[in-house]
Amino acid sequence: MPSTDTEADAQRNQQAFETLRGELARITSAQYANTRGVSVETAAIPLLQIGIMVKQDELRARFASLPEAEFDMPRVLRLEDSSRCLLHVIPMYKTAAATSSEVKLPMELVNEATAHRAKVIKLVKYHFGDHPTHGAELASIISGIGYPDLAMDHLRLANLHENDEVRPVIALDPYFHAEDSLKSRTLANRIYEEIRTQSTSREQEATRLFYSAWTLVNEDYEEIRAGAEFLFRREPAVLQKFPPIQSLGRKPGSPRRDEPEETPMTDTPPE
Repeated sequence: MPSTDTEADAQRNQQAFETLRGELARITSAQYANTRGVSVETAAIPLLQIGIMVKQDELRARFASLPEAEFDMPRVLRLEDSSRCLLHVIPMYKTAAATSSEVKLPMELVNEATAHRAKVIKLVKYHFGDHPTHGAELASIISGIGYPDLAMDHLRLANLHENDEVRPVIALDPYFHAEDSLKSRTLANRIYEEIRTQSTSREQEATRLFYSAWTLVNEDYEEIRAGAEFLFRREPAVLQKFPPIQSLGRKPGSPRRDEPEETPMTDTPPE
């Protein structure tokens, strides 16, 4: 198991961060990967291990056999660096998160955002609560805590509300309102703006780098998983080395996808 505590590893992590700065800059807040129920810090080490593993000759050759037009091989080779980049920014984010826990939103905004969240959840859950994909996404949204999660919930609910499969169904419901997805996005932006105005520029940058690095790792690993599921579909012993990213960093006590839990809103930031 590779160490991440040595001076040499710290230097490699920083080098990876400097190399990928441009990639982090292209990622917007609307693209951020979900951190719900995941300890990013816990997931970073096994992701690094996988990033190193897929560069070994035999696995590298298997992934390289996939057609270039259908598979992004550079992402396979980049996972080690994107994981190291994530390990570099985690301490910066933890310092910023400790300060952001003091953020307070206007009660009027909290009440409006919480009520609208519950309204949209109720509508979508009625029609898609048991759906294997949309129902799982909804269960993840329901488990949210904290103001940053409340903002992200609204962005995810807006995406569900506008989904090509979901919208035609819920549009037939008498409780459907076409403007609800726009209102969710507006509420998310208002929450993020409140958080930004109460945070220093250094805290904002650390938070941006953390979510951008986590998103980049997700992009790289999901490409690897997609290739692995095809390449090793008849080799379960190999395929199990590429589990879902959530299982790599599942927080103790986090509900599994088939066991959603309602969690009351607090002002605690996501880890």
